[in-house]
Amino acid sequence: MASERFRHQLREEVEQWRTEGLITSELYEQLTHRYQLNELDRVARNRFVIILLGLGAILIGLALITFVAANWQVWSRTFKVFLLLSLFVVVNSIGFYLWRIGGDRWQMRLGQV
Repeated sequence: MASERFRHQLREEVEQWRTEGLITSELYEQLTHRYQLNELDRVARNRFVIILLGLGAILIGLALITFVAANWQVWSRTFKVFLLLSLFVVVNSIGFYLWRIGGDRWQMRLGQV
């Protein structure tokens, strides 16, 4: 698949070619379908939403870390052990779940083929 930058440039050029009459509407539609030029706006919108969700997750994670750090000395030893063991189980369960039903795309991002 062509790069996103190329596709943006191609979309601008193809629209200009059509307005100048260098290509027909049929050829314009074929190029739009072949390079998926109609989906560029959706891809950019999805990327923006993913960035916002990532920033929100980072902020929530920092808030949890700050809360635990502020209260660590106050909590009893039993509660600390329970907290750490439950965190261990939750992280491993999530990892197993993502490993079992995760698609090839996520595994490729994490380095697994």
